[in-house]
This record gives sequence, structure tokens and C-alpha cells, in this order.
Amino acid sequence: MLYYKIGEIDQAPKLLENAIDLVNGIEDNLLPRQLLLNISLKYGEIGQEGKSQMLLAQSQETIIDASKTAVEFPFQQTGSSLNLGLNGNVGSFRDTTARVGVRTNFYQQWSEQDIYLDGNLSVSYDSDRSVNNYRPSSFIKSVYRRHFNHKWSFFTGFFNSTNQDLFAAKNDSEDLSIISNLLVGAGFNLWRGDSIRQFLDIQLGVGPRYEYEYINFEKLRDEIDPTVAILLFGRGFAIDDARINQTFAITPSVDDFNNYNVTSDTELSIPISDRWSLSNRIFFRYRNEVSLEENPNLEFLFTTGVNYRF
Repeated sequence: MLYYKIGEIDQAPKLLENAIDLVNGIEDNLLPRQLLLNISLKYGEIGQEGKSQMLLAQSQETIIDASKTAVEFPFQQTGSSLNLGLNGNVGSFRDTTARVGVRTNFYQQWSEQDIYLDGNLSVSYDSDRSVNNYRPSSFIKSVYRRHFNHKWSFFTGFFNSTNQDLFAAKNDSEDLSIISNLLVGAGFNLWRGDSIRQFLDIQLGVGPRYEYEYINFEKLRDEIDPTVAILLFGRGFAIDDARINQTFAITPSVDDFNNYNVTSDTELSIPISDRWSLSNRIFFRYRNEVSLEENPNLEFLFTTGVNYRF
């Protein structure tokens, strides 16, 4: 500022640039942001408003980031979260398919453990069915995590689907299909956001899978197989105010690796108000082994609806 006052106008911005380089080398959390704020004011005093505004915005952004509380273990306990919703669905399986249903999503966090429960119960209409055009179906998944430290955790997962289109041949009202998978194993945290609810874990687990199929008045499958599973389990990815939840799983049978499922479940939640949100879900599942040749290997399901958070 003294150079500027004595008329050495070219020297002032050069010294300020040197000051910025020095500030960026400071490893303190908050001090560099405060110094950048002071330097931005000096640029304003020497008439370089563009540079001043740019540094001011950068300073404010980094001050906000530095002031955020780091997520440390053991985590801070929070209350439970419950969402209930109404959904409408469009599927890819038959000529004319419509589905309406209710959905529940529950989350509870303690200092060293948490639990997620996601359930969807629906009734579908399909003109291709030969007996009853209406058919109930459900899909439930639940994951419990016991954290040992900031990175490692023990998990148990339960996945169950009943009367999903992929498991029935003619999709008649008499057909019944059930697939249930119980998994236990270890999880490793790949990414964590501003809270424990924002995370991406990779999980490796083992456990039994029960499959039952009663199709065309004939029991085609009623067995339990040991399975291994590799899962990517993520919650709370932020895009502005929207949130993305993602589950990706590969679950082959230990006895027969040709009998495997690949599942991808992606949910985008867009807030409408403080408690209401628009929920959109894209669900893919590939099943390598099917009971009947006319069954498809790949199922696609798109769901949209509104959720209310309690």
C-alpha cells in the first residue's frame, strides 16, 4: 500500500500476488481464508475491483468449508428419520403394466452403529395375465452397520423380493416367487460427506440365499444356496439440494457361479418443501439363471412418487 501511495502503481499488485502465494502455503485451517479476505480489500483500495471480488468470493467459500465440523469417530448420535411415500411405476416386463404402491424408508443412527430399512409394497395391473390382472409385490432391503473406526465396519444385510416380475413366467395370479438373501461381512468406507448419513462403502459379505418359485401350478424351485456378495452401498450424494442413494450388488452362488444376480438401485430425491420431496428410482436387475427359457434375464423398473419426512 505504501508503494501505491508514493506512485509506484505497478509494484503494488505484484506484492499482493506474492502475498497470495505465501498465504496459499499456510497449512492452518482458518488463517489463510482470513488473510485472503484482507488482500481482497486491498485490491479494492488500489482500484482492481475485478480481482477484489474474485478473492472475496474465494475467501468466503473457503471460510465456510473450513468452519464445517469434521465427521469423527465415534459419530454424533442423531434422531431417527422416517419417510413415507406414494409411488407410481412403469415396468418393462409385459405389454401393459402399471403399478401403484407405498414406500417406507427408516434410518436410525447411534454413535457407533446405524440401521437403514427401505421397503416398497405395490399392487400391479397387467392385461397380459390370464387369470387375475391384479398382483401384489414387495421389495425390502435393510442394512445394519457396526463401526469399529472411521473406515471399517461390520455389516449385516437383508434383501427380500416377492412376486417380482423377473421371477414369474406367465405372471399369473397363481404364480408365487420369493428370493431372500441374508449377508454378513466387512465394510470399508470409500467416501464420507458432512455427516455419517453421507457415505459410500464397499462391502464384502457371505450368507444364505433362499429361492422359491411356484409357476403354472408347479413348484420349480425351493432351495437354499450359500452366496458371496460384493456391494457398493452409498447414501446422500449431493447435487445442489437433491440427494442420490445408490446400491450396486453382485451376488453369485458359491456352489454354482453361473447362478448369480447383478442389482443396481438408484434413487434421486428432489426436495419440494421442508418435508415433501419428489422421489425417482431406477432399478435394474440381471439374473443369469432362470427357471424357464421364456423368462427375461434383465428387469428394468422406473418409479416416481412423493415422499413425506416425519
